[in-house]
Amino acid sequence: MTRYLAQAVSYVFHPLFLFYYLILMVYWVNPFAFRVTEHKDKVVFMVMALVILVILPIIATLMMRGLGLIKSIHTEDKTERIGPMIATIICYVWFYVNIYQNPTLPEQLSIIGLGGAISLCLAFFINNFSKISLHATGAGAFLTGMVILLLSYAAPRLIIDFGGLGIYTIAPLMVLMISVLIAGMVGTSRLLLGAHRPVDIYGGYLVGFMSMIIAYRIVLL
Repeated sequence: MTRYLAQAVSYVFHPLFLFYYLILMVYWVNPFAFRVTEHKDKVVFMVMALVILVILPIIATLMMRGLGLIKSIHTEDKTERIGPMIATIICYVWFYVNIYQNPTLPEQLSIIGLGGAISLCLAFFINNFSKISLHATGAGAFLTGMVILLLSYAAPRLIIDFGGLGIYTIAPLMVLMISVLIAGMVGTSRLLLGAHRPVDIYGGYLVGFMSMIIAYRIVLL
């Protein structure tokens, strides 16, 4: 049962999804930061982000598996990670280049895109020497990105608009606690599955944290 839960956590909080969750958070908390007149333009952007950051990397990985370039989509061997990581890096760089200095989009999106690209590049380099946890890298970037978002809004209560599902208010501290819990669950799940050593997990957290801080300084400072 524990193993099944760990696998579920690994899938739901896959690094590709975690970066998109950050983008959803920007959209839900402050939709007016998108300086466009039509709601459909926001929806188009969210779909575009989903395609570039999630769907295209998945398709690329599946194609590599179908062509026999990798043995498994889980890329358990660090050498098999090379192809999927290069494809994902290209997607993240493409996303960042297209949104950077776009006056209609909030700057937090540029931080997320650049942070994702930097974390992948650093993880790609480290992967040559050690099997760093990409899940922990994504979790570290997710937690740091969430802190940056909360600090940028600096509001006593966050108003989250889920569209047809309703509008809810939540304390920033609660959002932070949930983010810490998610990051901890991701690292724990990878250890329970025996996918990584503790040093790989801690290294991933550190890379994710540093990447988002670097992206923050580049974009906003």
